[in-house]
Amino acid sequence: AHLGAADFLETHLDAKDEALAELRAVEALGLADLDTWMRIGTLEESLDNSPAAIHAYRCIVERAPDHPLAVARLAEMLIDEERDAVLSRYEGALWSEIEAGDLSDGLLAGLRRAAHWRGHLRRAAAIEAVEASLSPGTAPTLGVVDLGHVSIASIWDPEASTVIEEVIRRAGPSLSKDRTRAKKLGEDARVYAELERMSERFGARFASAGATDSVPGPAASLDRDGQLQWLVPAQSTHGLDSTERFVAGRVAWAAPRGAATLLDETPERVAGTLAAVLRAARCRVAGSGPMLPAVSLKLRRSTRRSVQEAVNDVEIGSASLLAAARRLHRSADRAGLLASGDIVAALGTVLGGATTMSALRGSPRALELLRF
Repeated sequence: AHLGAADFLETHLDAKDEALAELRAVEALGLADLDTWMRIGTLEESLDNSPAAIHAYRCIVERAPDHPLAVARLAEMLIDEERDAVLSRYEGALWSEIEAGDLSDGLLAGLRRAAHWRGHLRRAAAIEAVEASLSPGTAPTLGVVDLGHVSIASIWDPEASTVIEEVIRRAGPSLSKDRTRAKKLGEDARVYAELERMSERFGARFASAGATDSVPGPAASLDRDGQLQWLVPAQSTHGLDSTERFVAGRVAWAAPRGAATLLDETPERVAGTLAAVLRAARCRVAGSGPMLPAVSLKLRRSTRRSVQEAVNDVEIGSASLLAAARRLHRSADRAGLLASGDIVAALGTVLGGATTMSALRGSPRALELLRF
């Protein structure tokens, strides 16, 4: 009866105070739902009673933190810490749905709105670019963004295992046997300066750059002094495109850490390779944990000894190796995105093809990159 009366009073008589009184009566009976509080908030706003409107909208987000209308009103009406707290809960609720496999156009739109409300315009533009890539014929307002201001510290994973990282650093370079002939590039080549800057940005030392038809994208190895020797496709000597820049950023971060050859493998394959390295070095690998692919490899005696020294008596399980592989990919992908500034090119590389909603849903690695 109260709801019907509120409808009639508001719609037919424009009696907002009386309609509000009826809705408050529903609330007093403990029967208010999200729609009721939304109507209360809207009426209180129209009557210039902001504190009461905010209270009504808070009642909604306490029960449904991903309610777009209530969050939108609070984002406009609240300030500073209170506003940030509401938006953090909103984004957290959206990501809970995404991680549960429910990624949709609506959830992406919600992330974009939250970025706008926070004033994170580059993040909003990146999400808009992803939305546009999922809808052929739609052009984003901004494609590539300059992420040069973002700290390299944002790449690091505080939970990374220092022991496993050291194993990768010591054994990783020996996992690649490729030796490719290339035409040495001079400093006048545009890509030379680009790779030199990128190396320095990620804390690596630049040695040289060469061009060859034998590599599909930027690649690098370490020379005896630990400096990067770059190879690029012959057609890229005049500069890298967004996809190549993403690949190069990953390599610039990963190569000094011995991980350049592990970037394009699945996490399971990377973990299997690390388990094989440990076994070759006669280190203890725990028998429990997820099954890993069998990998056959040979290591030089000096490398085996170096790995033994790094591990000492620590026993490492397959779960730890798998977690380390995922962290490795996450950090390298973040470095690539910082280098390219193009989320669509980055996602396309990680997904190995066109960015589709189903591909995004099924790729934890791509979702991690989107969240970054």
